Amino acid sequence: MEHLKVAVLMSTYNGKKYIEEQILSILSQSNIHVQLIIRDDGSTDGTQDIIKRYSYCLENVKFIQGNENLGPGMAFMTLLKNCFSNIYDYYAFADQDDIWHPNKLSKAVEKLMLLDKPVLYCSNQTIYKDGKELGLRFDNTPDLSLIGHISKNALSGCTMVFNSTLAKIIVDKPLPPKKLLQYRMHDAIVFLIALLNGEVIYDENSYINY
Repeated sequence: MEHLKVAVLMSTYNGKKYIEEQILSILSQSNIHVQLIIRDDGSTDGTQDIIKRYSYCLENVKFIQGNENLGPGMAFMTLLKNCFSNIYDYYAFADQDDIWHPNKLSKAVEKLMLLDKPVLYCSNQTIYKDGKELGLRFDNTPDLSLIGHISKNALSGCTMVFNSTLAKIIVDKPLPPKKLLQYRMHDAIVFLIALLNGEVIYDENSYINY
């Protein structure tokens, strides 16, 4: 799997306290070629300085300075649309304040490789607070049906990895209205598109400290 390229898309906003640890955990992914693309949404706390330091030193870290504050939903969707490329096999969303286990992406790709259609992978999460693990977020499989998703969006974008086939379906359509993305975030939109056009895989295991 080392030849497979995953574009990890991160939107940041005043995340100085945690972002460096998160960047390091993403760059430490095993058996996967990672391209980390970070768009800052107008931070004023020094977040940009940290990102720039890594982007200057490492070819696989790219920094994009946002011209306006879009909010997380629109920022992630804009990032995906602007960064879509045939050079990437898979795409993943990353928050600025989590910690990824080294096998987070490889476990996702293992399952995604089994299906030749638009497919979205999501996983469980380990709740992490004040340096302590508090257990898994889900004890049972969340409702992955269309009705279940409309009533409640249970799966988080930070666990999502999807193939380029699904990514192309998303980026070929106009961006959802900003007002909609304030209520139904990017992860809800991507999940819905995957349900309607392909398949969603849920992994009951956790590879992320949330």
